[in-house]
Parts: sequence; C-alpha cells; structure tokens
Amino acid sequence: MVLPGLVSSTSINFSGPGKIYTLRHDVTNVQCLMPGLIRAIRKVVRLKNLIYGLEKFL
Repeated sequence: MVLPGLVSSTSINFSGPGKIYTLRHDVTNVQCLMPGLIRAIRKVVRLKNLIYGLEKFL
C-alpha cells in the first residue's frame, strides 16, 4: 500500500498458534532518518577493509 507522504514502512510479524503480533514502524518525513544516515556514512568512510556481515560492523 502506498500512502501520500509515507517515506518508509516496516513491519515485523511474530506468530504462534492462533495469534499474530505485528510491530510496525512508519516514517513520514525523511528528516528523521538523517542523523542515522550521516552517522553511518561517517563510520563507513573510515573503514580500511570490506566488512561482511552487519554484526561485525556494529
């Protein structure tokens, strides 16, 4: 589903017998993503080697 003004929508479903729990995160303004994006760029440009796997990066 595409909504006007919706930049990103992420949902995670956890389920068990007869039930579903959904965790949802919606972004309506790209400005809220900027601090994390800038932080990630600054960290990546300092890397000297290729890193495979997010767990090694964090």
